[in-house]
Amino acid sequence: MFQRSCSRVRQPSILDVVNGVKRVLPAHPEVSAWWYTPPQRLRLAGDLPGSGSAPLSIEVVVEAASPEEVPCAKIAKELSEVLRIEVRVRTHRGDREERPLFRIVSPGRTSSASEAPRPA
Repeated sequence: MFQRSCSRVRQPSILDVVNGVKRVLPAHPEVSAWWYTPPQRLRLAGDLPGSGSAPLSIEVVVEAASPEEVPCAKIAKELSEVLRIEVRVRTHRGDREERPLFRIVSPGRTSSASEAPRPA
């Protein structure tokens, strides 16, 4: 649905994601930090992303003082339209994060990459 019409669809770069987030960020002042979950390089059957039947997608994680007030579905739709790829958006899980995350935007602060703590 959001994929480009060319024969080979590419995964957006982290810079594409940062630029997309910066475009939708003004409409979501309730979000205090935006995180990117890098795509897994290999799928269950060993297929490279985009080579199988599953469409390419990315995940963006948002952090807010009141996570229940974050319109994840609306943000996902907006980012999907900007990036032209399926974007899933969810709230930050804190210490329960299972994979590394990279902080891409914190309104009022400079963008930086930082990794969430990995489970022991």
